[in-house]
Amino acid sequence: LCTHSVQSLQLVSIMQRASRVASHMMHRMPRAAGVSSVRAASSGRFQHPWWRQYDKPEEGFLAAGFVNRLPLRLESTEMIVHGFADAQKMWADFPNEDYLPVLCGGQAVVSFWFNNFKDTDCGGEYLETWYNTYVTPKDQPQVDLPMEAGPMAVAGHPEALSFLQRVVCGDTPQNPGAAQKAIDGGRQLWGFSKHRDAGELSFEYDG
Repeated sequence: LCTHSVQSLQLVSIMQRASRVASHMMHRMPRAAGVSSVRAASSGRFQHPWWRQYDKPEEGFLAAGFVNRLPLRLESTEMIVHGFADAQKMWADFPNEDYLPVLCGGQAVVSFWFNNFKDTDCGGEYLETWYNTYVTPKDQPQVDLPMEAGPMAVAGHPEALSFLQRVVCGDTPQNPGAAQKAIDGGRQLWGFSKHRDAGELSFEYDG
C-alpha cells in the first residue's frame, strides 16, 4: 500500500467547483430563507485570512431541517491509502455502470480517503471515510497498466476518472449529530453515495 498526504485546504477547491455547479441547479432545490452574513473570525472559526473571501454566504440549501450555507467551507486533514483489489469481484456491485475499472497488472486500484474534518458549514467537525476506484468508459478499450507502474500511475492516468463507491460519516465525541447533517447534505445537495446511517469512526495521529 502507498500513502499520500493531502493538504488541509485542498478539498475546498473541489467544493468550490461543486458549488458553482450547484448554483445552476438551485432553481430545482429548496432555498433556505434568512441565510445571514457572519464574520467567521469573530466566532473563532475559519481564522486563516484565506477564508475571508467566503465570509458572506451566497446561497443556502435546506437538508432535513439544517441549512447548508454556500459556498460551503471545510477545514480538514486527510490521508489517502492506495491498494489493489480483485477487479471482477469489486465491479460486481456495479454491473449497470457505463464504465470499466482501470487495471494495474490485471487488478483494480482502490483509494481509501480518511477525512478528519476539523470544521465545516455542514454541521461542524465530523469524520468521514470513503473509497473510490478509477475507470474509463466501457465503449473504449480497457486500460491495463503494468504492475510495476503502481497504483499512483492509475490515479494519475490522463484517461482515468475517479469513481466514488462508498462514503461513511461518523461523529466526533465533541460534536454528536454532525455526521447525520453531513450525510443528509451530501446525499441531497452533492449527490454523494453516503451511507444513510452514521458509522463509528475514529481518527488518531501517532508520532
